[in-house]
Amino acid sequence: SAIMTCLVWGDAKPKNVVWKKENITMQEITGEVIIKSTEEGSLYTHTLELKTLSSVSEGSYTCNVTYDDDNSFNASTNLVRLVAYFQPAEPLYTKPDGDISITCFYSGKAAPDEGPFWYKDKALDGNKIDESTDKYTLQTSEYADEKQNSVLTVKNTAVTDTGSYMCHWKSSSLTVPADYYMGLRDLSVDPQSVISMTGTQDVTCTFAGTMEPTFTWSYKGSGTKESVVEGAAVTITGTAFENNAASSTLKLVGANQIDHGGMYYCKVSFETDTKDTLEVESDVKIRTAMVVNGEGAAMTFMVTDSDARVTCMIKADEEPESIVWTKDDGTDDLKESDDNTVFNIPRNKINGVEVMSIIMLKNFNASKDGRYKCTPKFKDASDNPSAIVNIAFAEASPKKSCVFVDLTEQTPPNLECIIETKTQPTKVVFYDALGQLIQGTVTKHEEGKYIGKVTENPITSTSDSGDYSCTFTLDNGADVSSSFSVKVKKSVLSTSDSLELVTGMEFTLTCTVETGAQTFVWLKGTEELDSSTYESVRSSATEAVIKMKVKDDSAGTYKCRNTYAAFPCLQNQFESNGLTIEVQTSSALTNPTSAKIKIGDDHTLTCEFNNPLGNNAPYIQWFFNNEPISQQGQVYNANGELIVDGDKNSEKIDRGAKYKTTLTLNDVTIDASGNYMCSIKWLINGRPIVLSSEAATITVRGFVTNPAPTNAVIGSAATITCMATGTPSIGFFSEESGNTEIATGASSAVDGDNTKATLVIASVSVPGKYRCIATYDAGGDNEVKVESDWAHLSIFNFVDMAPSTVFAVTGNTATFTCRTSARLMMDAENPILNHGSNVYKRATIKWEYKKKEKSTDCDSALIPLL
Repeated sequence: SAIMTCLVWGDAKPKNVVWKKENITMQEITGEVIIKSTEEGSLYTHTLELKTLSSVSEGSYTCNVTYDDDNSFNASTNLVRLVAYFQPAEPLYTKPDGDISITCFYSGKAAPDEGPFWYKDKALDGNKIDESTDKYTLQTSEYADEKQNSVLTVKNTAVTDTGSYMCHWKSSSLTVPADYYMGLRDLSVDPQSVISMTGTQDVTCTFAGTMEPTFTWSYKGSGTKESVVEGAAVTITGTAFENNAASSTLKLVGANQIDHGGMYYCKVSFETDTKDTLEVESDVKIRTAMVVNGEGAAMTFMVTDSDARVTCMIKADEEPESIVWTKDDGTDDLKESDDNTVFNIPRNKINGVEVMSIIMLKNFNASKDGRYKCTPKFKDASDNPSAIVNIAFAEASPKKSCVFVDLTEQTPPNLECIIETKTQPTKVVFYDALGQLIQGTVTKHEEGKYIGKVTENPITSTSDSGDYSCTFTLDNGADVSSSFSVKVKKSVLSTSDSLELVTGMEFTLTCTVETGAQTFVWLKGTEELDSSTYESVRSSATEAVIKMKVKDDSAGTYKCRNTYAAFPCLQNQFESNGLTIEVQTSSALTNPTSAKIKIGDDHTLTCEFNNPLGNNAPYIQWFFNNEPISQQGQVYNANGELIVDGDKNSEKIDRGAKYKTTLTLNDVTIDASGNYMCSIKWLINGRPIVLSSEAATITVRGFVTNPAPTNAVIGSAATITCMATGTPSIGFFSEESGNTEIATGASSAVDGDNTKATLVIASVSVPGKYRCIATYDAGGDNEVKVESDWAHLSIFNFVDMAPSTVFAVTGNTATFTCRTSARLMMDAENPILNHGSNVYKRATIKWEYKKKEKSTDCDSALIPLL
């Protein structure tokens, strides 16, 4: 660039200042031509700056100044351009190979005063190139035609010669420089072309240079060029940048021509110089052969049927001329024959050729065991790929093609497979329907046969149904498998294993089959239940519910049997778990006992029951003539009169396994005769269950009617009666007769359920006390005697009565007076007269004729009125 300055001073400010070149006015151009003016007192400064000089910039420049009076002044200067440059100017990037020369040019109307001088990496103060060494030579031409050039030759170049080279001249106190960059680096690939016979190949890219590179790999098969994506078959590794070198290796493992054959490109770039890149390429062809019955170039194939069919897959850049099958016993080229069939199927792919070579070894058996090799032959190839397979006869099969598992049974299912082979199996594993591994064990079954079993039972639920497999691993590494089906069923009674019930109860059985069944049959023991013995509540494919009433013969073990007709296994019937029912009958263990007891005696009745519900407290009730007795043990008649006075008590025995209850009848009366029974009741699910005892008949022996106190006039007849329950013999006894029965005048007769006795005294003379004794036959020589209450016999005699006749007007009072003598038998606790004494009493008797009623007003109310 160049700056020209025009200074103007004076007593007036210029009106206009114009810059001209060769009389052509200069115009300001942004970034290229810049014109400025400044003012400081009477000094005016005007500048013209040319940012980028070229050959057209040289010439005469004039500063024209004009004032207000149109006076003008001019000042001129010449611009001479001095320039240094390299030709070609673009940086040089090349391999360090031999000598490299670079040329620097000087151009200007003035010859340089000094130079040129050469420097490396722009270090003007200490990195001057010494041309006297063996590394450099310098040749400089004479200045002519306003030009001069200088040629620097770098000998035996290496990557360390990379850098910026500077040449400069000096002229008119100016330094005229030029810079040039030379990048020396190398990139190579190994191999540049290769045919891989195994699908495993390394391609290494090596860089030499002074800047750390970045490696990228690209691939071009049949399509467009694209970046390499690492995966199972392709990986990339590299070395660190040290000593001006680095490398990157692309590894192919298990590759094939179709997917991986083609051109691989290795490219390096640099962060400090994005324009500088290097790229090399490697042509990789892959020819592989692989037995596709399994994985890997060498494998063991087990024959599990009569023919061995092996497929060899060849993938290559071109179709082989032929494919040869051989056997390790020396048999070469197994061609088409009665024992062998070979056919090849080529298929053109976009990026190569794929050929399937199939050999069928007919009627394969253990005698044909061996190593078989497939080898494709390519034209003009000294080496060819091959695939080897070990073929051995082995056949695995399940012990049962369909294993039926009834989860109700406790025994684990037999999951077993058998393999027939001459090759020793080392282990066996099973896989369930979800593909989960199950460990197994192998044992020798017989010569040439081995059996595999699961070590633990893997089947715990119906969801474990499905297709299972077993795989034997032989000592040659081969795996031989077979499959079978497992069908799991479970029928469950949704109750406990045992149940203790009471006659009369109802119980429900629910049979559930998770996976469904087509039929449900109910069993008691091994016999089918008659459908009339139960009520079907509901039934579906997965559940059946029945309800039964407990009878005395209901005890037994109940099951449901299910059938699934579409089951693929031979067994299609399965049963639920058993429910054992024990029945407690409705009769009591101990019933109350019938008895005949005396009036006034105490008697205890006892009942005893099983308690099938354990500690569940029952409700105990006693009954009299089918009517409940109060919890306190009393019975009252309709009039509220107490007829049975009892005491009730209940207790557990045998740790609650039984209940005992008693009812004690106290001081019994005739009214206590009747039937007695007891019951025990539980509430089960809100429903009452009742056990009842047998009824006991209590017969109270005694007098329904005791002899009554009797009054008689001396000399008249007196009658005494009594009535006893049942049909006893009844005798009369007096206090005077003692234990001697009075026979005269006594008689008895059956009156309904009782016996009535009568004693007639034809002519009474003395008072006395009389009673009845009833004798009951208790069986054998035993007799039961019951005594009645004592009855008093009182006698009377009239002394006189005055007047003998009384007349009275109706409505008036008639009064007469009589005097009697009385010989009375009074209550011993309230004696008022001594026995046999004569006492005279006076009484006034008033009659009310109209009403025909009598009343007495005697001195003593104890004297009876005749």
